[in-house]
Amino acid sequence: MKLGILFSFGAGFLAAMIVGFRPAPIGECREGDMGSALNAGTGHTLEETFGAWVHKARQCHVGDYLVIAPAATGQPDIIVSRTGKTFYFRTSGDQTSIIDDGHPLYEWDRKEKMITYSAYDDSRKSWVENYDLDADGSIEVRTIESGRDGKIKEVPVSKRWLPLISQNGRSGTVLNGRFVTIDEARTALASAASLQSDR
Repeated sequence: MKLGILFSFGAGFLAAMIVGFRPAPIGECREGDMGSALNAGTGHTLEETFGAWVHKARQCHVGDYLVIAPAATGQPDIIVSRTGKTFYFRTSGDQTSIIDDGHPLYEWDRKEKMITYSAYDDSRKSWVENYDLDADGSIEVRTIESGRDGKIKEVPVSKRWLPLISQNGRSGTVLNGRFVTIDEARTALASAASLQSDR
């Protein structure tokens, strides 16, 4: 989630971005380059994430919100952020994203046909990111933040979540103490469930 990385800078990112706009009378909008006050690396990520329109953007304050969009018409992009809060909503032709407190809560990448959404699991004290890789309503992979180990990846197999690991260049999981591929795990657990139901 490139957008999440960009917005993890929080309010400082937004403040720097606003500096690039030319001054305007109170209550009016102003135009400018969103990336002019950022370093070259972050400015490049900004353009890569949103597109070339960031160099000629229009910014307007609406109540407690800051609305930024391309100055030229005919482009679907828009960014909405709440003044004083690290909350952002962004939509474009290819993506829709919601970032809150630096965490990507929702992202729909229409080009890649992938939906990602996150939630904080209070029992684990961790953020869980769910990945719908085909945008078909089913979760294929999830990641769980772990202080020691970074992020743990898990896959759903027969109503269970199993760790996704790599061993000797192969992806798989551990089932009954041995490494198996995800397909082997699915077959084994489906057979076990079938034997249970026959009893």
